[in-house]
Amino acid sequence: MDTIISALKTIAENVSGVQIVYNTEPKEITKYPAVTITPIGHEDQYLNLRDTIRRYKVMIRVWGELTDSHDTTQVKIRQIAQTITEKISNQTNITLLGVVDFSLLTKGDAKFIKGKSDYFVYEIEYIASTRQNRYL
Repeated sequence: MDTIISALKTIAENVSGVQIVYNTEPKEITKYPAVTITPIGHEDQYLNLRDTIRRYKVMIRVWGELTDSHDTTQVKIRQIAQTITEKISNQTNITLLGVVDFSLLTKGDAKFIKGKSDYFVYEIEYIASTRQNRYL
């Protein structure tokens, strides 16, 4: 799982406009726009006595702090989320350069979160599949 998160972090760090990328959900985000990459879990599908397909589920969140430029923040966060989506779903990144066998983005959701400040967050759900050999 850590190699998947590391590969996704590298992709997000190379997106224009992103100020900081975390491979966790930090207690406090220090710069915006920020990206957080967090594992949600995994699911196994047994194929036969030897082989299993493991699907890892990861949440990629693009965070913007809503300040006076309320509308501009939303547009910027949507653009960053779109660029990340395009880069990850690009054919050259489907395997994260050989880290996984196959991957796909399943959905994206935008939401407002109230807290110490107000935030606009775009969530991208990512699934990566690897084939596991139980005899190794």
